[in-house]
Amino acid sequence: MKNVVKNSMKKIGNLLIVVFCLSVPVAISAAPADWYKWRSKIETTEVCSQTSPGEGWDKASGPYKDAQCIKLKSGQ
Repeated sequence: MKNVVKNSMKKIGNLLIVVFCLSVPVAISAAPADWYKWRSKIETTEVCSQTSPGEGWDKASGPYKDAQCIKLKSGQ
């Protein structure tokens, strides 16, 4: 019985190592989402957001580096 438990623990440990090794490249390449200015279709209101505030909004400008939509990303 002890050998069965040892083998199971060893397999789980190996599986965890494989999962960790496969996830490292994904985590390294992850970057925050870009920020954009969104303009209301109804009013002259603009907001800065990473995602659309809803159906009544159009993308006005961007992408930006910051949540205030001040610093444009380089090369844009």
